[in-house]
Amino acid sequence: FSFWFFICFYFQLFFSFKILKKFTNSTPYSLIGSFFFLFAPIFIYRLQWHAALAAQWVLLFALYLALTQKIDKAKWSWLFLIILSSLINAYYMVIISIVYSTLRIFNLSFDKENFFKLIKDFFIFIIPLLLTLYIIGYFNMRPADALGLGFGVHKMNLLSMFDSVNHIYHISWSWFLPDIKLSQGDEIEGFNYLGLGQIMMVLFALVLFLNKNYKTNLFSIKNNKKIKIFLIISIFLIFWALSNKIAFGPYTLVEIPLNKYVYGALSIFKGTGRMFYIVNYFLLILSILIIFKCLNKKKSLLIIASFLIIQIADTSAGIKYRINILEPISTEIRLKDQIWDDLF
Repeated sequence: FSFWFFICFYFQLFFSFKILKKFTNSTPYSLIGSFFFLFAPIFIYRLQWHAALAAQWVLLFALYLALTQKIDKAKWSWLFLIILSSLINAYYMVIISIVYSTLRIFNLSFDKENFFKLIKDFFIFIIPLLLTLYIIGYFNMRPADALGLGFGVHKMNLLSMFDSVNHIYHISWSWFLPDIKLSQGDEIEGFNYLGLGQIMMVLFALVLFLNKNYKTNLFSIKNNKKIKIFLIISIFLIFWALSNKIAFGPYTLVEIPLNKYVYGALSIFKGTGRMFYIVNYFLLILSILIIFKCLNKKKSLLIIASFLIIQIADTSAGIKYRINILEPISTEIRLKDQIWDDLF
């Protein structure tokens, strides 16, 4: 998987840089900001443990198209990205399809000509996508067999962003924040730890956003239609990630009963905690942009560099562990039981 990991690291840095550069037009600021994406716990955590989910650059590619490109002009790029994501991971395909569909709906002018254009584009997308899914084996099993269990178990917790310990390896991703006891499903598939540096940066950006003195500076962000639409998409994905059982730590706040057929269908994508990945990156982008817009270039550069140092220092234990498991095993492992000699 060495070349695959190289691709993931390269494009993770590339697309995050492209997004930030488009909004800030500052190379050094965008470069430092893009390292937050490269050292994101949700990205590093998935290396080797689930190699396909390490391709989070496809989500950044989707964010790049959604936030910086006109939806009509980027139609073929979206088609390429959706088909590409279907070859990598079904969850990412669903997330990107939701983003594209929502953007198309919100950019739709309600007249006869645009309605027929939407229908035509729908078939342009759905036919090659279904053909791709058929070729690579998505439909090899019966629809009834695809229904499953796990929705509401492998989900995100309201405290997942602050929980630094993933209990599948019992490794803490923070030197500073304590373990928050969550259910096993919340700990594994719901793992969405931001990192202390990102948490501090998001809170700092929120203070700047609410400060009336920076109202003029933030005009371009507050009135950006694409950002507003993506906020709506984010709210939908957050509720999907939380599932029908919304929990705060070990306590269940809300549990919505589901029809068994609805439950079975939703369990096709039971690892709903993954739906928050793109929201995580969107929050990161917004925070970095708000700091840049509110402060001068020198101050904003110094501040995000400080947050980056805190981020890397805080998550270094988890990062070090993930790097260690990528090293080839040097010791020879042999099965010593007599049964293997008898069999072979």
